[in-house]
Amino acid sequence: MERTPFGETRYGALFDDREGVRKYAKHHGARSRKVGESFAQRLADLGVREGRVLDAGAGSGDTAIALAEALPQMEVVGLLAREVEDQAGEIQADDRGLADRVSFVEGDCQAMPFDDDHFHAVVSQDILHCVPDPVAMVSEIERVLEPTGTLLLRNIRRCWLGWLDGVFKTAYTAHEVRDILREGGLRPWRIQVGFMTLTVEAGPHTAS
Repeated sequence: MERTPFGETRYGALFDDREGVRKYAKHHGARSRKVGESFAQRLADLGVREGRVLDAGAGSGDTAIALAEALPQMEVVGLLAREVEDQAGEIQADDRGLADRVSFVEGDCQAMPFDDDHFHAVVSQDILHCVPDPVAMVSEIERVLEPTGTLLLRNIRRCWLGWLDGVFKTAYTAHEVRDILREGGLRPWRIQVGFMTLTVEAGPHTAS
């Protein structure tokens, strides 16, 4: 199945307005929170419970909120590709008393507005296939992660489900993601391939 670039589909304009964010949050918020909880549990299992964690491509903010609630000693930064005042996540952070530990920053995952070695961990959910240059995104993740930092990346993968739901046609195969990670110069990593998704882990625990 040939890949269809995300930006050439109706999904590409998902966050162009406030209503788009609301619709996304309504339909995907519960899933994003669940993924955030699983990210938090995995980070805790790896001993990453303090410091700064970046949610690269924070969407509605649910993943970032779940991370902050599950990891009370961590500062969470959500990177958004549009103006932060239009995001549901900032409102959620205030409502849940997390504004001192959760912030949202406008920026590009392919050119992040952060210093080198700035984060102890980076997480990302369903963003790699959305950006025009995924290699640049991986390179930026590697740059902003401190030398002993950890990456947890989860993404849908291109498979036969694309015939039922076009969004799966916009994703990459596991083989393509491996090539992207290599070209992006990511530190030691491994991929786990699931039914509809794939998960990338990178960091000291993946070194042979």
